[in-house]
Amino acid sequence: MRALNYYSEMYAEVQFSIYQRAISYRKGDKFAWEKIKPLQLKLTWESFMRTGVVLHEKLVDKLVTIIAENTIMLEIMSSCMGHTEYCGVKEMISIYEPSSYYRRKLFRVFHDEDWAEFSNRQPLLSDFALKPLNDLLFKLLSEKDYGQKIVLMDRMLNVIHMRSDLAELYVEGGSRTLSQLSGTPEKQTS
Repeated sequence: MRALNYYSEMYAEVQFSIYQRAISYRKGDKFAWEKIKPLQLKLTWESFMRTGVVLHEKLVDKLVTIIAENTIMLEIMSSCMGHTEYCGVKEMISIYEPSSYYRRKLFRVFHDEDWAEFSNRQPLLSDFALKPLNDLLFKLLSEKDYGQKIVLMDRMLNVIHMRSDLAELYVEGGSRTLSQLSGTPEKQTS
């Protein structure tokens, strides 16, 4: 129950932030979001792998928050761009009751502009990764053991998407950073 409440509160905060950014959008603006810095990830992973103990619980909590907010952001952006069963723009309109000018602007920003994109210029959305990411997110938010939190974050960072580098949603440098940290060849995305 705690995880669901936390998720619901975070969802409302992220949704409001996206709404505010969309109605204040100006031509040429780009949607930006907080990502995990490679050094933070390296410190967390290496210390855990070396010792089997989580030495930096506050850092893990920060990483969990970034991953949770960015997963929620992906869900909201996907719904606002018409890639889920519900229309996120209509949901925002019913919650925030903007003027007719801002209603039209919301639809335009999410459907006609290149405001929110991955670095490969693909829209910041996902059709297929939302379910596995949300399943893992609920496990992550419910988990009390910090070692298991690291394992679940790792699983989320490695969800693959056909069109975009989803790791880029969470970590500066995306899959390239993950490959460097793990010493494995980089996965190819289009």
